[in-house]
Amino acid sequence: MNKWVLLITLICTAQAVQANDDCVKPTTQQKFDYVECINKKGIARVGNIVQTALGDFPYPLGLVDASGKIILPVDYHSIDFPSQWNYDSYLDDLPDGLILVVKRDLQNNAMFGNLGMQDKYGLVNSQGELIVPLGIYDNIKMPYSNADNTLFTVVKNKKYGFIDTKGRVVIPLMYDYAQSFEEGLVSVSKEDKFGIIDRQNQTIIPFEYEYIDLLNNLDREDTNQSLLFRAKLKDDYALIDQNNQTITDFEYDTISAIYYTNLFIVGKRDKVGVIDNTGKLIVPINYRFIEDTLQSTDPYDFELPQAYIQATLEDKTYLFDKTGKLMMIK
Repeated sequence: MNKWVLLITLICTAQAVQANDDCVKPTTQQKFDYVECINKKGIARVGNIVQTALGDFPYPLGLVDASGKIILPVDYHSIDFPSQWNYDSYLDDLPDGLILVVKRDLQNNAMFGNLGMQDKYGLVNSQGELIVPLGIYDNIKMPYSNADNTLFTVVKNKKYGFIDTKGRVVIPLMYDYAQSFEEGLVSVSKEDKFGIIDRQNQTIIPFEYEYIDLLNNLDREDTNQSLLFRAKLKDDYALIDQNNQTITDFEYDTISAIYYTNLFIVGKRDKVGVIDNTGKLIVPINYRFIEDTLQSTDPYDFELPQAYIQATLEDKTYLFDKTGKLMMIK
């Protein structure tokens, strides 16, 4: 978490605490400038206000229980809860039961220390007990939103692996890079090539690509649809399935998902179009920009009873239905 994200997070947290009519703050044994409401697990973040060029903020942070007893000392750079615990949490990726903590050397700067250069990461439970002690790993990465959040990606000496919510190593730290698990699979790299492995560390898609990642996730329209991946060979991308079969040729400069659909934006030479999950081109590659979510002609209609693919060319907007039929020009 960089310094700007931290500041914005603290502002949003403070505003949410103030706006909550049901807020009950603990009476702490030690006086703090900043005390949050007790969350659903009976704990709250606390801190003292420091002055910065952007205003006054609580930093560093600690934890107290409902009785006001300190369960984590006030010397953490960040303390992140699962969203299930907190009415004001901005995170929905942590497993229920764990807190991600980061500690920073603050010798050079009372607010930001060494700006992440010597951060120490750990996992803590709601009693303040360390599940993964600080400093074992150089980084503990939170899962992506909507990803499989029972495994954490961990980094040590530039090698990546995975641990479970008990801190046990599930996949050894043997990869040069790793993303987060989604639907039981994850993109990893070794010896400058990317492939896909499962939770048993078995290779599902061989290590033969310059890059590969999962494109359609649990938000796609058809959850029975075979998983599709964006793979790169040399400078070109293709869609492939989990059997390593190509859905398209390696012919695109870019491929990205239109969220909540089985449609994909593809690009060639600074122009974009849309293909479906069979690789069929349904919107020609003629447009400057295509939205990555479906749109509606009614700006106040958030349920999108009529959803359109919105494409832009010069000063005009073209609306296509999900089959690629042109419905409207604005």
